[in-house]
Amino acid sequence: MRNLIKRARWGAVGAAALLPALVTGCDLKQSLLSPQQPGVIGPTSVTTPTGAEALRIGAMGSFKAWVAGGGANFANLPMMSDLLTDVWASGDTQSQHNETDQRTVQSSNGVVSSGYSAAQQARGFALTAITALKTYVTPAPAAEIGELYFAMGFAELQMSEALCNGVPFGAMVAGVPTYTAPITNADGFKLASARFDTALAMVTGTDAASIAIHRVNEIAKARAQVDLGNYAAAAALVADVPTNYQYLLTFSLTTTSSELYQLNGNPSSRFVVGDSFAVVNNVPTTIKNALPFASAGDPRIPVTGATNNAARKGFDGSTPWVGQLLYGQTDPFPVLTGIDARLIEAEAKIATGDYAGMFATLNALRASPQTIGNKTIPVMPALTNAPTTKDAALNIFFREKAFWQWGRGFRLGDLRRLIRQYGRTQDQVFPVGSWFKGGTYGTDVNIPTPDTELTNPNFHGCIDRNA
Repeated sequence: MRNLIKRARWGAVGAAALLPALVTGCDLKQSLLSPQQPGVIGPTSVTTPTGAEALRIGAMGSFKAWVAGGGANFANLPMMSDLLTDVWASGDTQSQHNETDQRTVQSSNGVVSSGYSAAQQARGFALTAITALKTYVTPAPAAEIGELYFAMGFAELQMSEALCNGVPFGAMVAGVPTYTAPITNADGFKLASARFDTALAMVTGTDAASIAIHRVNEIAKARAQVDLGNYAAAAALVADVPTNYQYLLTFSLTTTSSELYQLNGNPSSRFVVGDSFAVVNNVPTTIKNALPFASAGDPRIPVTGATNNAARKGFDGSTPWVGQLLYGQTDPFPVLTGIDARLIEAEAKIATGDYAGMFATLNALRASPQTIGNKTIPVMPALTNAPTTKDAALNIFFREKAFWQWGRGFRLGDLRRLIRQYGRTQDQVFPVGSWFKGGTYGTDVNIPTPDTELTNPNFHGCIDRNA
């Protein structure tokens, strides 16, 4: 079976292209596809090096599916977290998408439940593969195991950024499910950081694969440290990451399509690119706090269609459709990049009062062509009106950050941090006022841990819904 397994390949900038592929009829495939209870990691029996490698491939396939894949009708967790912000607007008829866009998310939301389960199951597959590789492959492949620790930690990081305080991260011990109590988001960030620390200590090779995996764990840990308010430590972690680095997920017509294309492009159109205004009863209406992603004409978010143009509608037949052109059906998806590293350094400068240094870092990104996925972002004009106060610096920084990281699941965590770490209120950072499909925006600042977790006897709902 060894010859039937496709290995991951490495891109020219040190990015991992993850290609899950198991051959039909193989018992290992059935084991990998068997469902796990949400929030609890289940065991998978494997007793050979070939089987351990198959588990690794399957685990990384599960990682790709929940991060940037999904299905034509249901969004993954990062996309649902972006929908709660100004990144997307719902062009759908599904109540689950509409209530998320309106910031009134129910714990019974089936789309959230699906995305949550996928992320939790991927944690389980990663841990199972780690155990198998350590047990049955000699010497243990450090880079491959380090990538699996990254996949596990990234799920914990993303869930802690998106979900309420109160996510349980269970495990299997000797084949018996261990139901854990829900923990705060802060403890979730610490848990994720520990995964990345394990990978960083393990992956010390000087080959391209090892360097690439080491760097993605550096950026991931730095992101978790920013979430914890440890800005200087975060900046130090990414100092050696080149700006052109990308950790990429790849897609193909014969395997999995990009979920951004599936839900925003042809034929679905269930999500439309967010904007700073919406058309209500044929009248453009300003959405307070929303950024003009669709209408800014920014090269970092190339679009087709317009918010005020009825030439094409979303899936609901009424929402003006705006499509993003950054990620096509098979375009690679950048999970973490060197651009993210520079933005971490810029935020660390704000923390020290070095607003000029932050401003210079942002303009340095604009001064050279940058790559997002497989798209080249041309040189952009320099920002003007350098900030002289912390409030002004935060406004400029988080706007630039939102455009550089659009559509990659960062935005919700950033808006929550503006409340939690910088003292703003939810009505100063989240979309508020009249919602374009009727009624008003709610006050949710996160996504509730779904009811499917109630199978865990230690879980009784969110600890709180605070930022």
